[in-house]
Amino acid sequence: MVRLVLALLFVCGVVVGCGAVEPAGPFPERPEEIDVANVDPCRAMTPELRQRLGVEGDEPAVVELADGQSRVCSWANYDTVESYTVQTIRASGD
Repeated sequence: MVRLVLALLFVCGVVVGCGAVEPAGPFPERPEEIDVANVDPCRAMTPELRQRLGVEGDEPAVVELADGQSRVCSWANYDTVESYTVQTIRASGD
């Protein structure tokens, strides 16, 4: 289930990233280089969405990847054993 959610988040990110309408949210308007070291991934899930999904959390963390640090935030629903994670990854927009 978590893999499905992550795959859907990735696909939605690609579709939104290619669209003409800019999404409202924690990210600056495009075209703008985003410094992922300063993006707060915990802002990706609103309180309303957390309530609807029945998740608890805002568990921020920093993990080491081969090309540097990555910021992560996780939420979990302990009744349904579902969890969600947002992670920043450095990548070229080219």
